[in-house]
Amino acid sequence: MKLLTDNYEDELARLAVDATEIKVAVAFLTTSGLNWLPEEGTTHTEFIVGIDLRITTLDALKILKNRGDDVRIFHEPGKMFHPKVIYLSSPDGETLIVGSNNLTNGGIASNHEASLVIHRNKVTDDAFDDFLAYFESLKVHNCCGIPDEAFYATYSSSSLQAQLTDQLRTQRTVSLLSPTFQDSQIENTRIHVLGDFIRLLAQAFPKLERRSKGTVKNHPLKILNNEEFLPLFEDIVSTVSKGRLKGHSQLTIGGQWYRIPNILAVNETREPWEHVNSRGRLVLQIHFSEDFQSVFLSLVLQYNLQRTVDANEMPMQTAQRYHKLLEHVENSSAKAEIDLPVVRHWNYKNEVLWAKPLISFKYSIDSLPDDKDLLKDFEFLATILNGASSIT
Repeated sequence: MKLLTDNYEDELARLAVDATEIKVAVAFLTTSGLNWLPEEGTTHTEFIVGIDLRITTLDALKILKNRGDDVRIFHEPGKMFHPKVIYLSSPDGETLIVGSNNLTNGGIASNHEASLVIHRNKVTDDAFDDFLAYFESLKVHNCCGIPDEAFYATYSSSSLQAQLTDQLRTQRTVSLLSPTFQDSQIENTRIHVLGDFIRLLAQAFPKLERRSKGTVKNHPLKILNNEEFLPLFEDIVSTVSKGRLKGHSQLTIGGQWYRIPNILAVNETREPWEHVNSRGRLVLQIHFSEDFQSVFLSLVLQYNLQRTVDANEMPMQTAQRYHKLLEHVENSSAKAEIDLPVVRHWNYKNEVLWAKPLISFKYSIDSLPDDKDLLKDFEFLATILNGASSIT
């Protein structure tokens, strides 16, 4: 058992990777609260979601429906549906996460929350049995039901969540932003295209305090990433890869900022995370020069080392794969750059993740092309990645 006050989404994602069954009873649900779920079709997943105060969003419910998950809504007049419990079962055991976290951006990323992570054993057996019985009782409650087409046609979320987010952003901006970075540079930015966020990161990321005294999870830049950029990037990745790749964008790890922004697209089935410890993990990544004056769109091979941050030699199996991949891509584009220097992605708990670019498109931040041209290069690299994943 442990208390979870930070990295809630990361912990969920870690536990969900191998889960064969997931059951969620939660008061409020938005799209930002679903990024931890594994790929569709890999897990039997059930949600019972409250719609009180209309904070739960229609888009989030539709995502679950389109994934093929079992989704129910709960609404009892005069009595709020307010649990926040997640059950995960995997070959390694069963886990309950019980606490204050709703599955919203605030609940998993920016609010002060606390939850207990409980693993099933002889001492906790009764708690697990009680929850599973409780969950089944909710499913047959007369105030619980599967949303039908009439519900999807008429339900709309309230503006309360947006109002709360705007209020929190306004209150936090002055205290959370680095003194060298003006709040208006984030607060007045809206992310409509890929280039918008690239330019903002080039301005903001190098000026952030790497040790921010507990305020990272509430930072407006992180909120903007989660709420505006990530959904846009996921759509871009799905479109250019014809649904084969999944987009990820995270700015923090372990309660601190990444060394470089973690923006990438990956085929999680063919390039699982575990490959960083053996043959390497092939991903399409957006990364910056050290001075943040240039940005790269690169096909990279990620690999992990449990050494010092200066030890960037590739493991033998990774190096063998890298040279095979390099032969595959080196003559594929006249305007792309080949075999750029290795990039240290992050170091965390004595592990270091490196990214070795294979083929890269380089752009100056001051003369960044429009999204039409960026997405052509993105689609080109996505096509190469889909073909190259079979090279081992």
